[in-house]
Amino acid sequence: MTGVGPQQFGSRSKSFALLLATVPLLGSGLIALFGLVWGQGLQCDEACTGEDWRHTAGASHWTLLTVAGFIVLAACCVHFASVYRARPWPALAGLALGTATIGATLAYWGTDWSAELGRHPLGFGAFACVLLSGVIAAFLFAPASPKGWGQTPSGSDPGSSTARTG
Repeated sequence: MTGVGPQQFGSRSKSFALLLATVPLLGSGLIALFGLVWGQGLQCDEACTGEDWRHTAGASHWTLLTVAGFIVLAACCVHFASVYRARPWPALAGLALGTATIGATLAYWGTDWSAELGRHPLGFGAFACVLLSGVIAAFLFAPASPKGWGQTPSGSDPGSSTARTG
């Protein structure tokens, strides 16, 4: 099935790709809400002992948690818009930026990945499903070949008789 692009798949394929792209978008919305509520509202609650930033109300790190949540949301908005426009590489870049932001924030938070994986396998499984949904959405409605792949820098097709020879 070579040469099949978004035009031949029809609206069902586009709808399914957008449905799949909605999963990371909704997840990023929850992450942004979590960052806003936890970073600006809850902070350290009754455990404010002042020994480190997680136990100090008003520490600048809490604002960073909120900013990271909104970076994830913006990255997933780029992912969704890129899937809508049938642009797989920008969609994957948005997904990668959101994932890297989550990973960096959790590492900064002090999360031990090996211990957390054993304690929360369903959470990590859900995160993997969200990522897989985004990757499938990026490629499901992508064009068969990007614009310009079959052309020389002069703009002519290399296999045609009008291509420049030197």
